[in-house]
Amino acid sequence: MLTDKIPIGSGEFLTPEYDQSLMDAGVFPWFWDLKKKQVLLTPNILKLISEAEDCGHYLYPVIQSHLNPQDAKQFFKIIKAFIRLEKAGDYDFQIKSSTGLSPWMRISGTYLKEGGEIIGIMGNLRNINESVTLQKNLLESRNFLDTLINLIPLPIYYKNLRGEYEFFNKAFSKLQDMQDMDLIGSTVYDLYSLEQADEFTRSDQSLFKDKEVRVYDEKVTFRDGKTRELMIHKAPDISSEDSEVKGLAGFILDMTEQNKAAKKISRLIDIKELVLEINHAILSIPDMESLLEFILKKIPSVVKNADCGTILLHKEGVLTVTASYGYEMRDFKNFSFPVESSFMYKEGEGIPKKVLIINDIQRIISEGNHPPLLPTKKGNKINSFMGSPIIREGRMLGLFSLDSFSNNIFREEDIELMDYLNEQLAVVLDKQELYQKVLGLSRFDSLTGLSNRHYFQEQAQAALSRAGRTDQTLVILLADIDSLKPVNDYWGHEAGDSMICSFSTLLKESFRDSDILGRMGGDEFTAVFHDTDRENLEARFNNFRNNPELFDVPDGKVACRFSFGTAEYPTDSNSLDELIKIADQRMYDMKENGKRERGILSMESLLLN
Repeated sequence: MLTDKIPIGSGEFLTPEYDQSLMDAGVFPWFWDLKKKQVLLTPNILKLISEAEDCGHYLYPVIQSHLNPQDAKQFFKIIKAFIRLEKAGDYDFQIKSSTGLSPWMRISGTYLKEGGEIIGIMGNLRNINESVTLQKNLLESRNFLDTLINLIPLPIYYKNLRGEYEFFNKAFSKLQDMQDMDLIGSTVYDLYSLEQADEFTRSDQSLFKDKEVRVYDEKVTFRDGKTRELMIHKAPDISSEDSEVKGLAGFILDMTEQNKAAKKISRLIDIKELVLEINHAILSIPDMESLLEFILKKIPSVVKNADCGTILLHKEGVLTVTASYGYEMRDFKNFSFPVESSFMYKEGEGIPKKVLIINDIQRIISEGNHPPLLPTKKGNKINSFMGSPIIREGRMLGLFSLDSFSNNIFREEDIELMDYLNEQLAVVLDKQELYQKVLGLSRFDSLTGLSNRHYFQEQAQAALSRAGRTDQTLVILLADIDSLKPVNDYWGHEAGDSMICSFSTLLKESFRDSDILGRMGGDEFTAVFHDTDRENLEARFNNFRNNPELFDVPDGKVACRFSFGTAEYPTDSNSLDELIKIADQRMYDMKENGKRERGILSMESLLLN
């Protein structure tokens, strides 16, 4: 019995001394006699619940009147569970007091048996109000701290030594695109690809070992396949007692958009520099093909994913590959085809109005939808295509394409750059067209289309320099139309111009494109012939003299008679001026000999009836 085990005084209460010692320890014993259905409480418990000693000590009235209804119900449930399960335990509840104070108590109990039968429950009450208040303050502080941390836009997290996430803020949940309940206890293997998770695990283990703060950039692939560029900061959580690592804390900076913006700005700066180079090139590179080749070679510096590229110029429904890089063009010089048969036209169902990206090109070719592409210099096959028409003021000037050996390689930022480059190309082509017209007026004779004196000398000097480097021979020829002055005098300058054009046509149709032809002015013409046998050349011109070109005049036909002279590099001289003087003197000698042979030309002697 309880009274055999603890000091009991009069009135079946604990002696005041023992009760006081228990109260000082914050413990208030109680006993429930199941046979009498009574509860024995110490006077201090009654004081605690503001009751007089003679209020009666029955269990139910005390509990019902001094506990909140919900707590009373739970109290009885626990007591009954004690008896039914023979398992004692602890339960916290709050006392309802008339004083306005509502202290928190913890009840605990154990069984008393007699002859194997439970006759009562003996236990104690402890005042845990201070502990509950402390826990409440801690909880409020924790809630405040959680609120504060959740306001931080940076993803923050804490992991234990097993790599399990124990704490994180809302920004971290958002980054992972997961619910908080799913994140608690998860590891990197639940969040990232296997390869990425292995890399994170190795990094964490190294941090636990070295106990050092780590800051590094990482391109992270999540389990859904999305990739982000992150700057990761993490540090070990070290115990102050034994200096052992308990876990690690970290925060993350998502640099994806910032890096994209920085790259975009950098590429735009590169493009602007490229455009400046192109504008300078327009003035220094005279022919369109060389200019476009120059532009294409520069483009990979701003579009990193491009391995090859072409610029095709459009004329009367036909596209001609005018410039390329990365492709083998030796066997495809001046490769042309109708617009309708182009890759862009077929896959875009007509000429697209904006940049068109086509992937799986080899599959499309294998299905017979398009002939094979041009061979690449590296031998790799093209798998991705990005192209666009070059349009200026509603007029299609050509097509511009960038190609890659990789599949699905071109991105949104590449399209933006392509659009910008396309606009610049349209402006360049427009400027070049105008520039060529202006250049033509300054370099070529308006009547014959041959090089004028100044441009001929530039070309001839360049040819002389090349010949010196490559040990080639050159033949300089000067020719003068003998019959121009009498034709002008007898039939007017229109007839004279017709004779000049007739002679220039003879030159253009009789020699190679690589030969340089020019009109020095009036009736004087000149030419530079590469790797030509001088004797054979003179024989051809003598044949022209003996069988002159004829053209109509009002009174009949007139023969285009001329004299010429030649000089050979390097046999005669290494100087262009000297070679021209030698050829000019030999032409003068031929003209004088002709005058002695035929006399002064008259209208009658010019006419061939």
